[in-house]
Amino acid sequence: MSGRLRLMEFSSALLATTAMAFPAMAQQAAPPADSDVIVVTAQRREERLQDVPISINALGQAKLEQANAKALDDYAKLLPSVSIQSFGPSQAQVFFRGVATGSGGPPLHIGPLPTSSTYVDEIPVTTIGGMVDVHLYDVARIEALAGPQGTLFGASSLSGTLRIITNRPELGKTTGSIDLQVNKFSKGDFGGSAEGYINLPISDNAALRVVGFYDRAGGYIDNIPGTRTFTLDDNDPSTNLTVNNSKLVENDYNDVETWGGRAALRVDLDDNWTVTPQFLYQSQIAHGGFFYDPTKGYLNVTDYLPSRNKDRWWQAALTIQGKLSDWDITYSGGYFERKVDNIADYSYYSVAYDSYTYVDDNGVTQFGLATYFPDGKGGFLDPTQTSHQFDKYTKHTQELRVNSPTDKPFRLAAGLFLQVQTDKIGADYQTVGISQIPTPDWIAPFGNTDTVFLTRVKRKDRDYAMFTQAEYDIVPSVTLIAGVRGYTAHNTIYGFSGTNSAGNLDPANCFPTSMPDVPCANVHKKQVETGVIWRGGLKWQVSPDVMLYGTVSRGYRPGGNNRRPGSIRSSRTSWTISNWAGKPISAGSSSTARPSTRNGATFSSGWCRLARMASPTPIMRVMRVSMVWRATCRRASAASAFRPAPPMSTRN
Repeated sequence: MSGRLRLMEFSSALLATTAMAFPAMAQQAAPPADSDVIVVTAQRREERLQDVPISINALGQAKLEQANAKALDDYAKLLPSVSIQSFGPSQAQVFFRGVATGSGGPPLHIGPLPTSSTYVDEIPVTTIGGMVDVHLYDVARIEALAGPQGTLFGASSLSGTLRIITNRPELGKTTGSIDLQVNKFSKGDFGGSAEGYINLPISDNAALRVVGFYDRAGGYIDNIPGTRTFTLDDNDPSTNLTVNNSKLVENDYNDVETWGGRAALRVDLDDNWTVTPQFLYQSQIAHGGFFYDPTKGYLNVTDYLPSRNKDRWWQAALTIQGKLSDWDITYSGGYFERKVDNIADYSYYSVAYDSYTYVDDNGVTQFGLATYFPDGKGGFLDPTQTSHQFDKYTKHTQELRVNSPTDKPFRLAAGLFLQVQTDKIGADYQTVGISQIPTPDWIAPFGNTDTVFLTRVKRKDRDYAMFTQAEYDIVPSVTLIAGVRGYTAHNTIYGFSGTNSAGNLDPANCFPTSMPDVPCANVHKKQVETGVIWRGGLKWQVSPDVMLYGTVSRGYRPGGNNRRPGSIRSSRTSWTISNWAGKPISAGSSSTARPSTRNGATFSSGWCRLARMASPTPIMRVMRVSMVWRATCRRASAASAFRPAPPMSTRN
């Protein structure tokens, strides 16, 4: 159940000040008659969606509003080429065409860069360890570009690029809207949102657009009463320890609150040059977990420790667009900062640690004692673990791009790109109270803390590139396409990661450091990569409504470093060659009564030297970067859109 109220919508250009509507269910303003025509910038210039010779899906503003899409989980369902692995809001990885190289668990912040990139307007906001979940309001469109897209979009565009394009300030118009919503879905708790924007002309050549939003998603998973018995892995039933979750029992415990805003200023310096600074901020807090345990019943879990994810980020961006002669010049630069603070119930690992007993080569039973923590008073400590992870990301990007006139037989796009991103990684895996008892046999905490596994790592990734893409009309209906990108990646990680054990603290691998809160530095790796990637293609405009195209392209993403102490070999460059066989078809009907579009594609992708995250042993579950030497993906896709004819009307 969802009730949406557009409390106010106004436009000075229409000489209207207020429009009131009180619908019983969700309702949007009717889209214009030509709303099926979407203009995209997938090739770094404006083109009609159906004229772009690459595999692309686009969702316009009308479609996003109709689907009530506000977050990644909402709009990913509408993009056939996109799939996600989500562990909750702001804890997701995006994949195109099913190509994934992760660990199978939550995204890791030490390892290779993502295979898919995310942009807000002209600026990348891709981060390692989980995609930024941008709240959608006053958004012009979503573009999903299936990869490889490395020529124009660079690193981490190996499987594809997701672009969120916001509405820009409009000159000479005062427009705005306020939208309120209350919702409740199935058995879940109530939620709702308050959103609004205003576009204000400041002068004849300047306008300001401001957006604000607050959204609460009601919880729908119940944390029900439960008990768990630990054997303490000591072969003594008399020491079994039973714990319960009575303090955390709650219905609809996984609610989410998101709030923030956006401000953009447009200034036309003259007829050719425009400057647009923009600032975005978003804060989100999600409580509880977002998986349920089928053995406990539908949408039920038994969590024993609190879970919470807090995600705050901001971005300051500047775009300058203009002309030199008849060439278009675009500069885009931005600074992005993100802080993530995550607390998770790690008790399922504690259950695994409760059965470490094994029989050695001599037939002797060796008790693991991985959960055996005597408290010195005749009892035992609850071995349940909690995970506290925190990251501080920064990203500085700059790009300068030139485009030749689009009305010439030969067209060129070329540019320079620079990106420097950092991540201060922290993780504490804790057994509460372990620092207050005699040191256990199996593991020792760090100092006076309850941390039994500690990570403090500084990561820095640098990317530099030059790129160009050219198109030449062999004849008016046949276009040859070629692109190339040269790149350099320089990535480093430094710090400490591991348990408080002799192996991790060995002076041969763990060196003195000035970093606080760590005993020494056992992670000190560097990865430098250079290379060239390319793209080639052919486009045939059979008729104004039918286009055929074929593309062969190559992409890359830096492979990253291994954090494991003593692991010297870093991963190598990962890349792919993708042959778009079968001549993907893009067709559009010219009928104005029943307009429709039909798109189809077949492709074959060969993946070589692709870095992935994996665990070398099933016991410790400490992930490392390893190599997939070859993999192949073949698939066909099709999409169609149909809009019924408008209702007939009569005039008396």
